Amino acid sequence: MRYLFLAVWIMVATFSSAQEINKVVLDSEINKEVLIGMCSRDGFKNELFKTWFDEGYSSYLPDANTVKELKKHKKDLTFTIVMATWCGDTREQLPRFFKIADEAGLGEKSITMIAVNRSKSAGEVSIEPFSVTRIPVFIVYKNGLEIGRITESPTLSLEKDMLLILMQAE
Repeated sequence: MRYLFLAVWIMVATFSSAQEINKVVLDSEINKEVLIGMCSRDGFKNELFKTWFDEGYSSYLPDANTVKELKKHKKDLTFTIVMATWCGDTREQLPRFFKIADEAGLGEKSITMIAVNRSKSAGEVSIEPFSVTRIPVFIVYKNGLEIGRITESPTLSLEKDMLLILMQAE
């Protein structure tokens, strides 16, 4: 089953190279423009999303000791994030994730992001293989195998939950 997630991740990563990245569409359910499909951090440079992303990023102070421990485990670590720019939990957690990633030295190539609309559709990208029921979801992989998830909001903090997932997988 874990190899299925690796295969899906490879398919998503391969498919994403032919996809439009950081596509903005009007979500008719909420009458707002949202990111849809495959996206990258650059999508948050768009004025529609920049303010909340930048404010969340600059105001978050990850626990330094936890980040130091994450650095020790970053080898062969990848993430798939299914999120939504209209979602309050995403607006809170995604900037924090990138602050942690930057401080822990996680490369952006290790992060795959898929944005969904209010109907939890990612446009041309299927999120079905990820069994997402709530967003955001941060799926953590080590050596290509899923080792854990953080869904909606972390239990302790994003960085502490990430480290707990890593420690439990060892």
